[in-house]
Order: sequence, then structure tokens, then C-alpha cells
Amino acid sequence: MAPSSRANGSEGEPARSASSHGPCGKSRPPLNIVQPRSRRGLRLRVPQRGERVRGFEVNCLTVIATESYEQFAGNLQKEIAADTGIRFGVLEHHQFASTAIKAADGTLSPLGVDQSNALWEHLRAAGHVDAKGKVQDS
Repeated sequence: MAPSSRANGSEGEPARSASSHGPCGKSRPPLNIVQPRSRRGLRLRVPQRGERVRGFEVNCLTVIATESYEQFAGNLQKEIAADTGIRFGVLEHHQFASTAIKAADGTLSPLGVDQSNALWEHLRAAGHVDAKGKVQDS
């Protein structure tokens, strides 16, 4: 599969296309190949007037996995962790501080840092997280 000269979502990254066959074996023009891990959107066909074309005979996506679901999920979590600093499977002391709690009068307010620390300590004492906040199988 040779890359085309058009960019596919991010600058400098070539678009890839391949011939495809629709229902009943009818040949269709080339389609974009979407890699699930890339977190890009899927382009739908539109005629020259710019109106979206609806229907399964035109808008059909075939996904060919290049990795197991476990590998996909692990790699996606690594990408998210690198982008955001989130640590999967680890609870931080402050993590519940912004959780909304409904009072008896119906008002919502955040749990707060002190109560979040108390909740985290309760989870640790019960064996649900270890001293570093790693979630345990309990």
C-alpha cells in the first residue's frame, strides 16, 4: 500500500487508501484506512454539494485488528498517561476532592481535600489500595 500525498489528520502523516468492495461485491473507490489507536475521526463521503450521504451501502467501515484487545487497551492507556499524567490503577489522596456530594437540602458541594484523604485512608486500611495508592484485587 503506497502512501498518497494527502495528509490524513496530522501534518506530515501520509493518508493510506485501498480498494474496497461493498455489499454484493460492487467495486467502490478507495477508502481511508483508520488505525484505532491514532484517535482520529473517520471521514464520511459527501457529494460535491457537501451534503452527508447516509446509508450502510455507502458508509461502511471494516476494522482489521493488528493487535489484541489487551494490547490495544494497554497502549491506549500508555498514550493517555503520557498526554495527561493520569496513572491508571492508582488512586491519589486528592482524587475524590472534587466529587460532588448532595447535602440533605439537595445542594451539591465538593467532598474536599480533607474528606478525600479520609476516604483514601479508609480504602488503604480496608486493603483496597496499597501505601502507594495502587488498586488491589480485594
